Amino acid sequence: MKVARRAFGKSLAGVVGSLASAGAVGLSAQQPAAAPAAGGGPGRLSPALVTRIRLFYPPNYNANGPQAFPQSNMVVLVDTDAGITGIGQGGSPDTIRNVARSVIGRNAFDTEMTWQAAFMDSFYSPGRERLHAIGAIDLALWDIKGKALGVPLYQLFGGKAREHIELYATSGLPVGLVPPEEARRMPLKDRAAATMAAGYRVYRVDGDVVATGDTPPDVVGGPGGGGTTFDARLRVPRIIDAVEQIREGIGEAGN
Repeated sequence: MKVARRAFGKSLAGVVGSLASAGAVGLSAQQPAAAPAAGGGPGRLSPALVTRIRLFYPPNYNANGPQAFPQSNMVVLVDTDAGITGIGQGGSPDTIRNVARSVIGRNAFDTEMTWQAAFMDSFYSPGRERLHAIGAIDLALWDIKGKALGVPLYQLFGGKAREHIELYATSGLPVGLVPPEEARRMPLKDRAAATMAAGYRVYRVDGDVVATGDTPPDVVGGPGGGGTTFDARLRVPRIIDAVEQIREGIGEAGN
């Protein structure tokens, strides 16, 4: 098969030119005027620029406690000029403020581009603290996209993976289930039973759980004023004692 080089070169130039033109339109995230209105083009959303990022403290906020980091329960709101507000959770006041300067003014629908910018804008490589804040804002940006499209986010992530999500109470007995003073007096077995009665199927505890009637000296508040040295050999049999009491409370069907 013979191909004329001159004709082939002209056709190739035409193809490259058309691709370049299409690419220029597709990458024009910073040119809102060039994008059609939502629904006016195939699968295209009009830009929604981030105008403000707000942070709400929880009622029990402690700047030196786990609520600040790493178990932040702060609510982050990301506002846009399209009137859509996204909701996220995480970060701390200083890290959210630091990341916000990389996000405000950007198109909220460019979630990946915004994430990369927030990740690389800082002079130093981001650590876990900054990533925690980026994650909170990223959640809000995806929330904005889901609201704009009118679909739940799981539809954008490949569809549902399960029909329900199992929950547990972080400190064992759910907060607010019984008055704090009564909760402190409740035996471990009764605390576990009350959690199951509240509708949970899981009773969660940490490795420092103490069986009723047992106050080991390797935890704060133990005999003699308590200690801070963790003795693994001492803890294992005492955890077993606590788990036996928990099992009595949750029954055979509990976890």
